Amino acid sequence: MRFLLLMLHLLSVSAMLPAQSIDMSAVKAGEQFRWGVRAFHNGFLADALLSFEKSLSARPDDARTRIWLGDTLYRSGFEDAALREYRYLLESKRGDTLLTSKVELLSYRRGIGRELEQSSTYVVAHEINANQEDFYPLRRPVSVRIGDDGTVGLITYMRTDSTRVADDAIQAVREFIATTYGSEPLPAKPRV
Repeated sequence: MRFLLLMLHLLSVSAMLPAQSIDMSAVKAGEQFRWGVRAFHNGFLADALLSFEKSLSARPDDARTRIWLGDTLYRSGFEDAALREYRYLLESKRGDTLLTSKVELLSYRRGIGRELEQSSTYVVAHEINANQEDFYPLRRPVSVRIGDDGTVGLITYMRTDSTRVADDAIQAVREFIATTYGSEPLPAKPRV
């Protein structure tokens, strides 16, 4: 009996409260956004584009959906459209530093930045004359890098924990000192 009275009381109180308003366009936009993210991660980029566009048609000011739309456009190969989405967000002050960096990186990759940058990761330690027979100073190269001009770079790792210096390296240093500074600062024989 108490339960029945309690239920009647709750029903009468809830009948007096105003109905909760639900923004159905926001619900549909959220649902389309979730479908777009799911399609993006499953590799269905066309479906993801469609879902993000539908979500933006319901809520055009949603920055999160625009970022995902830009990512999907970029991954689909539409770099110009992706940059337009990212720049729209930045111009409307809804982007962050990560988005700013992404736009700078994409702009750099698309421009002449690659041609202007000089790679400093490789250091020429020794040039090998291809015409010289029976001379190969490396036991085992790790990899080979072929340059744009046809030069071949052998990439190898040298041990740095050894205290032994090769005889030809000592001789090369002695010749360099003798030609640059004269033979006066050079000892008669190398200290090994």
